[in-house]
Amino acid sequence: MAIRYIMGRCGQGKTHRVLTEIQAELNARGDDPLILLVPEQFTLQAEREVINRLNLPGIMRLEVLSPSRLASRVLNETGGRTRVLLSQEGRYMVLKKVISACEEQLTVYRQACRQPGFIDQCGQILAELKASAVDSDALQECAGKLSADALLHDKLADLALIYQEYNAYLQNRYVDSEDYLNLVTERLPQSRFLQRARVWIDNFTTFSPTTLKLLEQLMKVVPAMTVSLTLELGGEGRDREIFALSRYYYNRLHDAARRAGLEEHIITVENPGQNLPAELMHLEKELYAYPHRVYSGEPSAISIAALPGPQDEVEYLAMGILSLVQQEKMRFRDIAVICSDTAVYSGLIKRVFDEYGIPFFLDDKRSILHHALVELMLSALDILDKHYRLEDVLRFIKTGLMPIDARDCDRLENYAWRYNIRGNGWLEDFSLGEEELRQEMNVLRQALITPLQKLLQKITAHPSWTEMARAWFEWLEEMQIPRTLESWVEELIAEGRFELASENSQIWNVLVELLDQIAEIMGQEVTDLKQFRQVLEAGLACSELGFIPSTVDQVLVGTATRSISKQSRVLFVVGVNDGLLPRGSLAEGILSLDEKEILQSHGVEVGVRNELLAIEEDFLIYQAFNQAREAVRFSYSLADADGKSLRPSLLIDRLKQLYPGITVKLENMDPARGDERYLLSAHSSFKYLIESLRQSLDGKEVSPRWQAVYDWYKQEPDWQFAISRLEEALLFKNQPGRLDKSHLKRVYGASPQTSISRLELYAACPFAHFVRYGLKPLERKTFEVKAPDIGDFFHQAILQFALEMREKGLNWQALSSEQCQQLMGEVVDQMLPDYGEGVFMSTYRYRYLGQRLKRIGQRAVWTLARHLQAGEFNPLGYELRFGVGGTFPPLVVELANGEMLMLEGRIDRVDVYRQGKDTYVRIIDYKSGSQDLDLSEVYYGLNLQLLIYLMVALQGINNAQGKNRPGGIFYFHIEDPLIEADQDVIAEIEKKMAARLRLRGLALEDPVVIRAMDRDIKGYSQVVPVGMSEAGDFYSNSALLSLDQFEVILTYVQQLIRDMSQGIMSGDIEIAPYKKGTRQACSYCDYHAVCQFDSLFAANRYRQLAALDRDQLMERIYTDAERRGSW
Repeated sequence: MAIRYIMGRCGQGKTHRVLTEIQAELNARGDDPLILLVPEQFTLQAEREVINRLNLPGIMRLEVLSPSRLASRVLNETGGRTRVLLSQEGRYMVLKKVISACEEQLTVYRQACRQPGFIDQCGQILAELKASAVDSDALQECAGKLSADALLHDKLADLALIYQEYNAYLQNRYVDSEDYLNLVTERLPQSRFLQRARVWIDNFTTFSPTTLKLLEQLMKVVPAMTVSLTLELGGEGRDREIFALSRYYYNRLHDAARRAGLEEHIITVENPGQNLPAELMHLEKELYAYPHRVYSGEPSAISIAALPGPQDEVEYLAMGILSLVQQEKMRFRDIAVICSDTAVYSGLIKRVFDEYGIPFFLDDKRSILHHALVELMLSALDILDKHYRLEDVLRFIKTGLMPIDARDCDRLENYAWRYNIRGNGWLEDFSLGEEELRQEMNVLRQALITPLQKLLQKITAHPSWTEMARAWFEWLEEMQIPRTLESWVEELIAEGRFELASENSQIWNVLVELLDQIAEIMGQEVTDLKQFRQVLEAGLACSELGFIPSTVDQVLVGTATRSISKQSRVLFVVGVNDGLLPRGSLAEGILSLDEKEILQSHGVEVGVRNELLAIEEDFLIYQAFNQAREAVRFSYSLADADGKSLRPSLLIDRLKQLYPGITVKLENMDPARGDERYLLSAHSSFKYLIESLRQSLDGKEVSPRWQAVYDWYKQEPDWQFAISRLEEALLFKNQPGRLDKSHLKRVYGASPQTSISRLELYAACPFAHFVRYGLKPLERKTFEVKAPDIGDFFHQAILQFALEMREKGLNWQALSSEQCQQLMGEVVDQMLPDYGEGVFMSTYRYRYLGQRLKRIGQRAVWTLARHLQAGEFNPLGYELRFGVGGTFPPLVVELANGEMLMLEGRIDRVDVYRQGKDTYVRIIDYKSGSQDLDLSEVYYGLNLQLLIYLMVALQGINNAQGKNRPGGIFYFHIEDPLIEADQDVIAEIEKKMAARLRLRGLALEDPVVIRAMDRDIKGYSQVVPVGMSEAGDFYSNSALLSLDQFEVILTYVQQLIRDMSQGIMSGDIEIAPYKKGTRQACSYCDYHAVCQFDSLFAANRYRQLAALDRDQLMERIYTDAERRGSW
């Protein structure tokens, strides 16, 4: 028996030597087995290399194996499969069970063991301990050598306990991956085929401790074993440190061979060059050499580019790849890409490479947590455990795995939101909504709940882990999930989406294996839905899907620490930024690196030594960078996706030192120049054409080449639709123009009517008015209480309060506080159960809100009573409708074409005060918000409500003997004010409360009228926003208008109504939102996605409304009245 070491620096021909030896053995036509042992992810690639390099039609005598496949081969021959092999998910379940059982005995980890991620970390450290042949007794012994109050002492005690219980649970039943390889190591001497086999070990960058142990035993069994190591034993030693890890592996194998008395041979491979460019040879020799040597020439095979950000970097990468393929006649398989951070670059690479038509294989494993089947199971468990929460039901029906199509899913979702279907609401026939809708929704409800209830019956019948896992499997079969997944796979393959097809073909087997592991490990122990979900989700979180290349001719994309073990002609390295490549910091787990060093000082070595771990990333970078045969192209970003500046990696500085003649290209991606790199493919060039045409329209200079490109697309039949959309987009104007007369009647109706809210919205933005009242889009109705609902509730409550007063023969002047409390309480209690389909009874939160609204309503009506009792005004009516058939006639507006437009609405309350033959009218409008009357908004048409109400009342109240005159227009704010009082005295609080709840608006500048509103006014009124001295003089800050001002403003508003109505009926739907100071129409508009208003568009500008004080406003109104001849 003998062991040979094939040693050499990277790229010296070690693999070539291995394959040459294998070919010689094959040519010798012996019958001894030949084994090529390669890393786990490298078997397929190695098989291809063997066939291609040796020019073989196939391989029969030679087996290409990974350590796990070798282990399986040995156990199949020698036996030893009496124990179940735990998957990663199975290990998690066992650990979870073990830790839960011994939780109370833990000290440091008693709380931490419940945190997400702890079991993963615990599994990793146990794997390291087993691989390093450290048992629980060794941990206990080491803990005993430490101070009892040291944190590490308690950590080791906890770990030793978990480790001991974990192994006890596994004993004679299960075997994890570390014990599995240890078992294989024990069985190696019994393998007859290995006793005749010649073994070559190649392409390993690093060895795990268990793999090293396997090799140490394997060398004693096989007649000949050859190990390929990237290692230079002799030489100048200027970069000896980079080979420290390989030297460690060699020393381990050498010591094992010496102990076994094996013959050893070292074969040094020195084939510098292999037709490599001098620059690449220099890179291999000097990257980590100290002191380094300088490359004297201009390095054409090494380049560095700096790009503005990751997006531009990947675009630049794609251009470089296509240039090589088109101009250098390379194949895609001749190119490899190293990205420093897959989280940053993998998504960009997928999108950009698809745009450029670059086939690629991204070598990474992917989580399955977001797959539809996983979501189906987790949401079903949540539904059954949490009793049909709406959000869980919606997750369930949107998986696409239910027998409900997408349209019906949307309809069912809308119904559920509208009527707040939750809990038992899903289990009972729907009773809300129209009959036809209810019937349709109940059919969908049955399709939803029937399989779920069947699942619940299966689970609750036998609530053990095993039976629950079996119930899930049977339920998924009954739901025909495998058949659905098969149909998805077929469709994806037909569309050429092979990776997604592979994902959907693997997911079922992963899930079934996980259910098997649950049944096997957790057994007949009783459980519940919550525990089952936790374990299932944890197992799913551990599960990852692996992929193999779907075609041969693909760009290989990986990282420096994974995948790039295949030589390529050109290597691209992207993201060479500080902190990304190299990362520098080492990931730590339950035991920190410092704590592992303490263990090592006590003779317990866990994993690889820290100094070797520190050098490992540099060694992997060295290996990866030297896989190129013709060129290496480096790039880095100047800023991240958020614009935060980034620094280049120290590797960039190193390259500048090694190659003084190198120039960092600052690449600014500017397609306007029309360089050829922007024209490499039709799909990728199209977006650059769009950008260039956009710049041209903006007046920027653009290469004339883009005109030729545009003409080419115009002539291509396959691009006609895209070009037409492009032209439409480039010339896009969101201004819709005017509606013609034929459309006006279809949109607004044959008999034109309007309302105050319509006019105010038109004044805010004509287009918003058109969408709301013309197109009438429907909003999703939801079972919740919004601000407008509260306002509507109070309006109804106060109206009902007034009706109840009338029925009981009560009047405002005689009402007491107790009567207000009682009567309003009864009104609100009657309203709450039925309002909004019972929304106020649906949750504790809304029940509390209902009680709060009752309290606010009680205070509001008592305040209203006090206001009326303070003066001589009396209510004429409540909720007075003006319009056809209303209390008052509609306000009729004559348009320029002679057509009449009717303005209709409803007034919350009209009060009157009669003095002699004249009647003074006071308008009260209830508001649950904080709106005040701003005359400048009246001027611009944004707040016309109170003045139009006043206009209607003055015209509609019958007073044949005298005149109707304005008394005041006010908002009454229904609110629950927070009062700060200096002393805890009721009088002071009531006074401040009254001040907060006084009417807000404008009153007639007439002492008699003011005293009719507040007969006891002294100083500032508690009823109206007016202050008056004892002499009868008004304070300067009183909210007053003279009779003359009231009349001119009413005349102005009447003309404003006519102008706005004319604008509406002339088809004005311009996108023209107002802006007044910080307020703008778009702030709370629901239709921004429809109009797409953007101030960058030339035709999109805000209508700037100037802020006007009282004097400026009245001056403008008087000027307008004089101009029109109406004053």
